[in-house]
Amino acid sequence: VGKSSLTFRFLDNSFVEGNDPTIQDFSQKQVIVDGVTCVLQFVDTAGQPNSGLLHRYLTVSFIVIFVYSVT
Repeated sequence: VGKSSLTFRFLDNSFVEGNDPTIQDFSQKQVIVDGVTCVLQFVDTAGQPNSGLLHRYLTVSFIVIFVYSVT
């Protein structure tokens, strides 16, 4: 689907072609938005809907982006 590719693009401004399948990954990046320092946390659950981490992060998140394929 490209979840990990989107994450790499945002975090490192790079595109990894043909990367290994993700098991589960957590990343973070510090950004400044309107003069306020924010820490963005990225959780790639690798399509595992029953992940304990997924439930934990969904309950404390301000923004959630779901990336999926319709094919």
